[in-house]
Amino acid sequence: MMRIACCVSVAVVVLSGGCSGGPDAPLDFDGRSASDIREDQRRSVELGDLRRDALALLVDATRWGDALTRANAYESLIVAPDTLGQVVGAGLLDENIGVRSIAAVSIGQAGVRGHEPGLHAMLADESAYARASAIFALAKLGHDVDRSPLAGFLLQGDPPGLRGHTAYLLGELGDASAVDLLRSAAEAPMELASQAERRVVELQLSEAMIKLGELQQLGPVRAALFPSQPGDLEAMLLAVQIVGEVGDRSSRGRLVQISETRDNAGQSMPPEVQLAVALSMAKLGDRQGWFIADEFWDSPREVLRADSAAVYGLTARSRDLDRLARMMEDRSGRVRVSAAAGILRGVEPGGGSGLGCDP
Repeated sequence: MMRIACCVSVAVVVLSGGCSGGPDAPLDFDGRSASDIREDQRRSVELGDLRRDALALLVDATRWGDALTRANAYESLIVAPDTLGQVVGAGLLDENIGVRSIAAVSIGQAGVRGHEPGLHAMLADESAYARASAIFALAKLGHDVDRSPLAGFLLQGDPPGLRGHTAYLLGELGDASAVDLLRSAAEAPMELASQAERRVVELQLSEAMIKLGELQQLGPVRAALFPSQPGDLEAMLLAVQIVGEVGDRSSRGRLVQISETRDNAGQSMPPEVQLAVALSMAKLGDRQGWFIADEFWDSPREVLRADSAAVYGLTARSRDLDRLARMMEDRSGRVRVSAAAGILRGVEPGGGSGLGCDP
């Protein structure tokens, strides 16, 4: 595994200069002190180095990580299309169905060209998940590809995950003509699915229709934010995520309530739910959820550390660079990838930063 050259010292250098020079510092012609300008230049260099380390880590993860880590690495590189294009070809040939599928979807989302032969070959893949993903990628790239198999995947019902995956792809394609098909899928039976699985698929179908302009489908999503029994928590978690994805700002108040909810024993919502709330709130423009990540970033559970890194990448406080850099050396590949992805979200390609001064 590669060594990360840029660690705690990066954030220390970035943070040490503060947001302004001293009161007696001489001003440059643009109103900033010379020390401010030097600090900005140093900060840009350090941030650029940190971003390069994050990219190198993600490239490495596509080669040597386990299946989940490889898939997450390809997905994280969507925001860096040039780098994704250099490594994603191997993903289309990966032995794992999930990795192949995510690699193809990533190509479509990032608009990466040059891998069309691999995508066309994937149209004959043994896995319906991979075939659906290849259709999506080719369609996103503007190719004339037969989309009719997506209807079959959406309506056949089993496995339920295939229906949900196809619904997601149709929502991302943005073709409003798919709304009637999605409605039909919502009425199609799923005999082998559990009640929880059916509920999740129903929400995925609603999400896709919302993305295609059917805003009345916000109703089922908002209703899922009010669980009536423990078995509803999985659906609520998905609904929390959907609210952030579709930009439902009207649900911000309910998200705050969820983060503050306590049961009769005084216990708060599960950490996964709290972190999902913080992520969605950040996507809705409220970046105050960093305090939730502060609680779980060093949890013994890797999923909570990974989700905390994702929160830090969106809440965008400058002090979190230190933490994300440290998390890129976590013992878990999943956490390292999430931390690197967070850095890519917070640091601009040129070495600038979306990370502002801390409150």
